[in-house]
Amino acid sequence: EDAAQSPAAQNPAAQSPAAQSPPEPGIAKSTAATAADGQRKDAATSAKYVMGEAETNDCPPGSKPLEESDECEVAASNLGKTYQGEGNPAEIDPKGCIFRIPDQDVYWNTHETGAPHPARQPICREALTA
Repeated sequence: EDAAQSPAAQNPAAQSPAAQSPPEPGIAKSTAATAADGQRKDAATSAKYVMGEAETNDCPPGSKPLEESDECEVAASNLGKTYQGEGNPAEIDPKGCIFRIPDQDVYWNTHETGAPHPARQPICREALTA
């Protein structure tokens, strides 16, 4: 008799169900998708954001436009600005994430192309360098 054995070692059925059976494929995929989302959010949180010039629809050299409104919200926070969410598609404002100079806030313009505006600045992410 070996009194040093743990109860689980003495009784394999006492092990947790997760240890006995592999995870379901859907669960593994969900976990992988969650991990990928977390990596994207980590990348967004650690990214450096810059504001382009007013009256332009383009990002400054060495930066690129944000692709999602969620990242626009992160950028606003990182820049110390208030995020107002998605606005109606405005063809007179730059596309994507913009800083509204008179209102001192940030919003996401869903218009497909947008246009330069004298009181709007695009918010962009600095491109990663290898």
